[in-house]
Amino acid sequence: MNRTKIIATLGPAVAGKNKMKALIKAGCNIARINTAHGEPEDYLRYINTFREASEELQRVTGVLLDIKGPELRTGDIKGDTVTLTAGEKLTLTPEPVLGDAKCLHINADIAPHVNKRDAILIDDGKIRLEVIEIKGKEVITRIIRGGVIKARRGVNIPGRVIECPYLTKRDRASLKFAVEHGIDFIAASFTRSSSDIYEIKSEIADLGGWIPVIAKIENKSGIRTIDNILAVADGIMVARGDLGVELPVEQVPSAQKHLLRRAARQAKPAIIATQILESMVNNATPTRAEVSDIANAILDGTDALMLSEESAMGKYPVEAVKMLARAAHAAEAMLLRRKRFPELVGGISHNMSNASVMLAKQVHARAIVCVTRSGKTARLISRHKPQPPVIVATYSPETLRRTTILWGTSGFVVPHGDTTDEVIENTMQEALKRGLIHRKDVLVVSASDPSGIPGTTNVVRVHIMGNIIGRGRAFGPARISGRAVFETGKQENTKRSILVSERMPSIDIMTKFLGVIIDSDCYDPYVLKLAQKKGLTIMAGVKGILNRVKEGDTLNIDPLRGVIWH
Repeated sequence: MNRTKIIATLGPAVAGKNKMKALIKAGCNIARINTAHGEPEDYLRYINTFREASEELQRVTGVLLDIKGPELRTGDIKGDTVTLTAGEKLTLTPEPVLGDAKCLHINADIAPHVNKRDAILIDDGKIRLEVIEIKGKEVITRIIRGGVIKARRGVNIPGRVIECPYLTKRDRASLKFAVEHGIDFIAASFTRSSSDIYEIKSEIADLGGWIPVIAKIENKSGIRTIDNILAVADGIMVARGDLGVELPVEQVPSAQKHLLRRAARQAKPAIIATQILESMVNNATPTRAEVSDIANAILDGTDALMLSEESAMGKYPVEAVKMLARAAHAAEAMLLRRKRFPELVGGISHNMSNASVMLAKQVHARAIVCVTRSGKTARLISRHKPQPPVIVATYSPETLRRTTILWGTSGFVVPHGDTTDEVIENTMQEALKRGLIHRKDVLVVSASDPSGIPGTTNVVRVHIMGNIIGRGRAFGPARISGRAVFETGKQENTKRSILVSERMPSIDIMTKFLGVIIDSDCYDPYVLKLAQKKGLTIMAGVKGILNRVKEGDTLNIDPLRGVIWH
C-alpha cells in the first residue's frame, strides 16, 4: 500500500466503470470532479460509477468536488480551438460573445482593475497579452506570445487583485449538489483569505451539511494569509498551475516547500497538484524530471498528489496512476529512513498523537491502530509520517472516506461498543480478519475513554496480539518469533527455534538457537550478556514456563517489554 494518497480527476478518458476499476486498482484513493467543466448530471454519472466501482472492489475511496471560486476564465469560442497570433490585437470583454481570434469573452469586468502595459496571461501563461487601451468595459490588448487555446481557459493578471464575492451562483449550486450527494471533500479554487473558507462553510451549514474544505492556494494572497487560511480550512492544495503564473516560475519550488511546512505545523493534510505527470497526457512514460518532482514533493511532506488532465483526458490514465504509485513508493522509502520527529503543540489530542508515534517507534510496533469518531486523531498521527501504517477504525462510513486523504492510513468501520475495551477488541478482530495485523504483532492503540465521544482521545496503550504466558528479565534488543524446543539436537535448523530450558545452558548450546527462555532465576548475567552480543535474545527467570509451553508451540519474545506470548 502506498502511504502517499493519489487523487485522479475523472473525465472522458475514464468514463466507464471498468476504467474506473482499473484506476482504483492502480492506486487511486480519491476521485476529483472539476466543476469548471461539465454539468451536474455529468458529475453525478461519474460519481455514481466511481462509487459502484469502489464498492465492487471493496475499496474505501473518497470524492472531491472542485469549485471554481472567483476564477477568471475565457468564454466559449467558435469551433474547438482558436489561434492567437503574436503582434495582433485582441479585445477582452465581459459581454457574452462567442470568441474568435479578435475578441474573447471573459467572465468578469476587469477594466477597472488593469492599467496600460499590464500583462494578462491565458491558459497557465501559454498566451501572454499586454494591455494597450481601455474602452469602457473592453480591454484592448496586444498578443505578445500567441498560440492555440480551447474554450474556458484560465486568465491571470499578475499583481492585480480583482475584488469580487468569493462564491458565484454556479459555486452555490455546486455546494448544494455536494451536500445532496454526500461529497467527501470540497476544493476551493483561488482561496484568497480565511473569509473565503468561512463563506463556503457557512453556505454548507445553511444547506444542512458538513464537508471538509480544502483551500487551493493559487495566488499571492493565499500565500500571504496561509496561517489564517489553515486555521479554518481542513487542508490545502498547492495548485502549481496558476501559482506558477502569479509568481515568477523560479519561485514556485520555495513557495511549495513553505506551504507544506505551514500545513504540517497545523497538522492539516496537503495536496500537490498540476503537471505531476503532464507528459503522460500523450506519452506512455514520464520524464525523469517529473519523477524527481514527485519524490521531492513527498520528501517535502505532501500527503497526496493529484492528477488532472493526465487521468481526465490523457491517452494513458491508468498507466499514469500506476506510474505515480511506483514513484511515490520509491520516495516513501527515503522518507521513512529519516529520523525526524517534529512534535505537535496543542491540546490533549495533539499530545496523545505524539505519544502514539513515539511509543510505536520505541516498541517497534507493527501498526498504530487509531479508534476515532471524527477522524481528528488519525489526522494528527498521520501528520508525523510514522514508520508503521496507521489503521483507522471508526463508527462512520463518512468519516472513513474522509481519512482517504491522510498519509499512510487505511481502515474500516467498526460497531459501537459499551466500553473502550470492547471497541478495541472488535477493532482487533476486524483487522485480523482483513489481514492488516497478525497474531504475533505488537501494536500501539489510540482511543478514547469513554468510547465514542469526539475530541476525547486519552488512551494510548501497547497491545500484544496473543496470550502473554510469561515475564522475565530480558537480554537482547530484537523481538523474535520461533518454535519451542525442549531438547538440543532435536531439530536440524535450530536457528529458527527458541530453546526452553529449566536451567541456564552453556554458551555453546545457547548460540545454536534464535533465542533462549530460562525457567530458573539462577543465572549468570555475564554469560547472558555475552550471548546477547552474539545476537541472541534471552529471557531469564520465567517461572513456570515449562508448564505453559508445549514442544513446537510458536513463541514470541519482546525483550523491550520483558514478555513472552503465543
